[in-house]
Amino acid sequence: MPVNTQNAKTLDLTDYANAVASLEKSITSYSAEKDGEYKDVLRDSSIQRFEYVFEFSHKILRRYLSWHVPMPQVKVSEISFAELVRIANEHRLFTEPYEIWNKYRRMRNITSHTYNEGAAEQVLEIIPAFLEEVKRFLAKMQENLAVAKDGFAT
Repeated sequence: MPVNTQNAKTLDLTDYANAVASLEKSITSYSAEKDGEYKDVLRDSSIQRFEYVFEFSHKILRRYLSWHVPMPQVKVSEISFAELVRIANEHRLFTEPYEIWNKYRRMRNITSHTYNEGAAEQVLEIIPAFLEEVKRFLAKMQENLAVAKDGFAT
């Protein structure tokens, strides 16, 4: 699908890339840490960074779509979560289907409403897959924006 190359706005992905890198560093450190005194701190850091990257992913996706993808008669800020994921998949920005993104969303909601060891472990289990998905998402946006400078992207 075409990316709008007529839009003068340039989407800066630097902060998003830094957030994704921070999540990767945190989960890698957590996985490498033996049951030492910092294991709990690294666990909590990984969960917090997951929360942040999840929220940032939706904000940057909405901005990307509103600035670079022609969507007549649609206000991107009013699109439902399911529709947002569908559009992202349609434009090959996400590789995982709605069911997986909804699972990430449920895990995000668990972390914001309650905190217990069981919930923490559930969230930690999905972070590696989530991390790979957002890395692909970032790479696809970077690729599309680079190609859009020259005229056309998918």
